Amino acid sequence: MVAELTSYHLLEPGTLHLWYVDVGNELNENYYNLLNRDERIKSEKYRFSQDQNMFITARAVLRILSGHYLKKDPIDIVFNYGPYGKPYFQDENSLMFNISHSGSKAILGFGKVAAIGVDIENIKDNFDVLDIAGKFFSQSEIKSLGETSQEEQNRAFFRCWTRKESFIKAKGDGLSLPLDSFSVTLDDDIKARLIETKWNPSEKERWKIFSFVPDNNYIGAVSVRGKVQKIKYWNWEEVYKSNNL
Repeated sequence: MVAELTSYHLLEPGTLHLWYVDVGNELNENYYNLLNRDERIKSEKYRFSQDQNMFITARAVLRILSGHYLKKDPIDIVFNYGPYGKPYFQDENSLMFNISHSGSKAILGFGKVAAIGVDIENIKDNFDVLDIAGKFFSQSEIKSLGETSQEEQNRAFFRCWTRKESFIKAKGDGLSLPLDSFSVTLDDDIKARLIETKWNPSEKERWKIFSFVPDNNYIGAVSVRGKVQKIKYWNWEEVYKSNNL
């Protein structure tokens, strides 16, 4: 059945909806029942239960929310995939979505825009951020990261990484778009901006990037092509429980 969310969750033009999902150790059995045959087969290929729970939960929540927005039964939602694996609705062109997960958290983004990409990352400190940045970031980003205080470098790295990943996911070009072919800001948790697109200097004007902090030790970003005046955030578990879904 269609998810019975409130009118508060209606998606209006110019607004993005970001749903934060905290995946626990216990799997909701109802989630598995929402998956189609291919999704169930894919879920069984995961070696670790945490990864399997993440896939099943994220996919089921995607179906429930898609059912809400499209006024369809979640099990009837059909996804197609672009040449680089970006999912989209088979029978719907006006609503765009994207999904990302890291650690035990997931983010799902929806919007009536031309394109959307989201990324979430668990902030870690067990690697050399300058070494990784030197291999993948643009020259301006490497310079900015090097000028950042040592105490802030780790977080600045993940600000940059999530913004770049969300942009690549929004464009849907996969690894065919080199990470060093465009530049983003990395000096603030919330403020974000696309500052350079080397293949076409004017393309940066068509995109907006937003950062958000969904939980301690996590950071996320969303990139969109289209007009956005407002972003609304929800915790899926809180909505799920309050609506008895």
